Amino acid sequence: MDAIELALRKCLHILVSSNTITERKRNVETFIELLKDNRIHELLDNDTQEENTTKRSITWNEMFNVIREYTINELANIRTKSSKTLSSDTKYQEALKLFKTLIENANARAPELDGRPLIESIISIITSDAWLSCTIVIKELSHLLINNVLCSHKYVNELREQEWIDLCELTMTLSKNQNKEFHESDQALYSSYLKFLIEKLVVYNDL
Repeated sequence: MDAIELALRKCLHILVSSNTITERKRNVETFIELLKDNRIHELLDNDTQEENTTKRSITWNEMFNVIREYTINELANIRTKSSKTLSSDTKYQEALKLFKTLIENANARAPELDGRPLIESIISIITSDAWLSCTIVIKELSHLLINNVLCSHKYVNELREQEWIDLCELTMTLSKNQNKEFHESDQALYSSYLKFLIEKLVVYNDL
């Protein structure tokens, strides 16, 4: 195991084991910097292709599982402790930063993640009643889903028919949302997402 992989594993361990917010934040930034190194992409892309061999190096999917756990924990902690303010929106965005960055990097050269865990981790949040009132989380993850997941043929094929329907219903509701927290630009954004989803639904489900 070389030094760069050791650095990755150390960051992952701290993200899910540290009780210190400052330490976790510091490791998020360290991890993001590591992902900018081309050697990381070469290591991870090769290991994804060889996951079924005896090789035991770190993989994109292994990292995704850890970062998903970290992100869910961070979101839950913020929801428990924060009132509904602009500062809490910023905290939610910070909590999602690593999750989004990992997915963007994993898909940089080709979609490297397993489709079902990726899709379920996003849909389980944005279609949940528990998160429906948290507009910034819904907005950030919807953008991620549309622009970094469902743009890939590999991932679209993993989406089940009921999930298509749930997503269409959600985006339709959001596009018509009259809540004061929603701006006209948000409604227009969700309308464009709805159009995208319906077009994909027709193509991939032979409607």
